Amino acid sequence: MLHRPHQAVLDGTLCITGHHLIVSAHGDEPQELWLLHSNVDCVERRQQGMTGGTLWLKCKDLRILQLDIIGADQFNKVANTLEDLIRVDPQLQYPFFYRAMYPVLEDGWSTFLPESEFSRLVQPGDDWRISYVNKDYKVCASYPSAVVVPRNMEDSELVAIASFRQSGRFPVLAYRHQANAVLMRSGQPLITANGRRCKEDERLLNSVLAREKRGYIIDTRTQNLAQSAKLRGGGYEPELHYPNWRRVHKPIDRHHVHLDSLTKLMDGVNDTSSGTDKWLSRLEGSNWMNNIKETLNCACLVAQCLDQEGASVLVHDTEGLDSTLQVTSLAQIILNPDCRTVRGLEDRSPFYTHLEDSLNPDIQTTLLYLVRYATPVSGILPISAYTHNCKWKVLVDIAWGTFNNEELFEWPDCNVHPQGLLPNVAVLVVFSYLESLPTPLLYPEDGWHTLGHKLLDINPKPLPDSYPGFFIEEMEELRKELPDGKRLLLDQIIVSIAVTARATGEFDYNGCLQREWIQAGHPFATRHARSCYTPSTQRSPRAHSPTFLLFLDCVHQIHSQFSCSFEFAESFLVMLFHHSYSSQFGTFLGNNEGERRALGCHDRTTSLWSYVNRPEVLPSYLNPMYEPNQRVIWPSVAPMSLQLWSAVYLAWVVEQGAVEAAWGVARELRERDASLRSKVARLRRQLQDLEREALDAGILAVPSPTEVEVAN
Repeated sequence: MLHRPHQAVLDGTLCITGHHLIVSAHGDEPQELWLLHSNVDCVERRQQGMTGGTLWLKCKDLRILQLDIIGADQFNKVANTLEDLIRVDPQLQYPFFYRAMYPVLEDGWSTFLPESEFSRLVQPGDDWRISYVNKDYKVCASYPSAVVVPRNMEDSELVAIASFRQSGRFPVLAYRHQANAVLMRSGQPLITANGRRCKEDERLLNSVLAREKRGYIIDTRTQNLAQSAKLRGGGYEPELHYPNWRRVHKPIDRHHVHLDSLTKLMDGVNDTSSGTDKWLSRLEGSNWMNNIKETLNCACLVAQCLDQEGASVLVHDTEGLDSTLQVTSLAQIILNPDCRTVRGLEDRSPFYTHLEDSLNPDIQTTLLYLVRYATPVSGILPISAYTHNCKWKVLVDIAWGTFNNEELFEWPDCNVHPQGLLPNVAVLVVFSYLESLPTPLLYPEDGWHTLGHKLLDINPKPLPDSYPGFFIEEMEELRKELPDGKRLLLDQIIVSIAVTARATGEFDYNGCLQREWIQAGHPFATRHARSCYTPSTQRSPRAHSPTFLLFLDCVHQIHSQFSCSFEFAESFLVMLFHHSYSSQFGTFLGNNEGERRALGCHDRTTSLWSYVNRPEVLPSYLNPMYEPNQRVIWPSVAPMSLQLWSAVYLAWVVEQGAVEAAWGVARELRERDASLRSKVARLRRQLQDLEREALDAGILAVPSPTEVEVAN
């Protein structure tokens, strides 16, 4: 017997595989529960003599399952087996055995290549460069193979600085704001009680400051903790050696206290018999909401230094693996509107920058509009950038005129302006690919022309108000006419359309998450090995911590205050929380890039982004109320502005169906709005065609300038 939150009791058969616990219901109705062993945080036994007993499966997604088993022997075997399987060798975890049952249109592992990620941080003739000093992960085990550092710093100097910083985490560039203000992160300096110094480290920090400018070092520890760290070989940057940097202590609780805080919070949540006063007391006693306030406070301070003072900032705690990453990523979400989208757009493609000097003005204009006004195409096709080679080929093909430029510039209602140009460029990309195929995928007279009309009808103007799901619905009629293999090929061609409408940098929420957490070396495997339900005697506070969950909660707080400024919905954050603890994908495996390389994650597992970015999946994670907001957003950290994240902490206690239904209605309304806008645009074009035909046939007279002026 299986007792689940918000569902009827399931009487069925239990099956335990190498990676899943499966409960299948008896009877005609197919009901099943599939639970990954890695999702089980704790197994509690309550044996009832020889008749069997009850197992309480407390999960890392904060769910609690009750499993009643008949027979003492069976009860003990199941309990022992589960306890063995929830802690297995990393090489035996499910992501290495999972195989995607859907066509992978893009490889999520190749989406975030260093050259792509850093294309906006590093520009031609810049003061910054990409360094591969850590290509073998020997300089800093937790850093990625490529990092962005000042151009005037040699790799040998970086090695010297790494020996001076905690865990080798020397200062690297995380984000560039306006007026050359930069955000960097690192580990603490190893000053020690003897006052050790490193001139290379001092030169690196001074080199990032403009003339007569001062920077800020934001230390997320209290001053007493930073001072006492000297006795343990650590310390902080003394003003004597860093005179152009002002040190500010903005304390955030250490990561090792967060797990106790979450435990107290969930104890209060699961005690459904407590009254209001007791519940509020337990919520306050958990200190979880205070942790959120402190983290947001620090992130706002960093954002204020960058935006309002134009000052550069270095953030660090002790190791630079927890609160440092929380603060740097939250500051980017506050400052950078691209980090508030699932797939950010840039104003200008690096490829366009490289080509513009050798192109004629018409082609330059084409590419410029292609990049600047690509929001409709990439909004309709929410697929990430493809390979660099593919991008380069498509843009070069456009640049050197292999498409029919006469059609490009002379199609009806398609002068060189954004209102009609982009969809036609996308059509020409499709047409070029179709022509290059050994066997035609679609006949040019109907197939590519039909696709072109669909693009034009659905997206008449470059505003991000079209809903991706609507485009997929419109495309279904065309896709259904194709056999499976050619349907997949058409999907890949559609990806190529999106490629032309994308800049190479991935400065979006996915990119921020990838850079500031996954590649920056947050130890997911260690931090998430245990969660709040594990008994305190079986966990290590200094190793296990819900640091990433606290970050997601902070994003949720900003999201709730600026709900229309985020392209992704709350469900996207909840999904990230679930997969970071237990997943069939390899994205969150290991503690750093080096470990993932050693495990072979890129070759042996599927990336979470390969699944999320599928056209039929991503719309479910998009915010139907999204309206692009290019301004800086300043969240309130007042107590009345913060709220408990019900979709995570109360999901298995309070039914969330009403909230989900409300968002479903909002999506339907936006889809209907997009459909009506499309219909209006189509009717306007038909009216223009009829007017043109009437003018050619002499039925209507060309209006005189006076008549036009009066009409206006």
